[in-house]
Amino acid sequence: MSVEPEDFKSAFADHPAGVCIITADSGDGPFGLTASSVASVSLDPPSLLFSVTKARGAAGHVLDAPRFAVNMLHAGHSELAVQFAMPGGERFSARQNWTYMDDGVPVLDDAHSVFVCSHYGRLPVGESTVVVGEVEDIVRRPQGIPMVYHQRRFHDLGKLL
Repeated sequence: MSVEPEDFKSAFADHPAGVCIITADSGDGPFGLTASSVASVSLDPPSLLFSVTKARGAAGHVLDAPRFAVNMLHAGHSELAVQFAMPGGERFSARQNWTYMDDGVPVLDDAHSVFVCSHYGRLPVGESTVVVGEVEDIVRRPQGIPMVYHQRRFHDLGKLL
């Protein structure tokens, strides 16, 4: 039995997922990408995972950087999520409210939560790479309604319920 890629994508489109922006500085300035594949992995050590489709562009810089941040978005971040999902989208402008850690890792000031991680491991799977990060710090600012990705669009979680 063979699963068609479009069937696989369509089935996952029915599964709402939280939306995050993964950010890093690999030495060439800040880079980031939108991800809906973030999940917790372990409490000891505290760790999470996400996947990137291609190890070039922003994803390549996130893989090359020693540390990265996972910025969990709220419903007011839909424009930001689109900008970081599209090639050439506006990134890291002053109006987007970024703070930079001592090592250059960008952190979104008004994200729900931010997980600052070092790389724990990577696993190539087909055309993707699964990244496991060990969480070194957490910044929590619970506010607003979480954003989710459902049916290939960003949504306010409150409107889906």
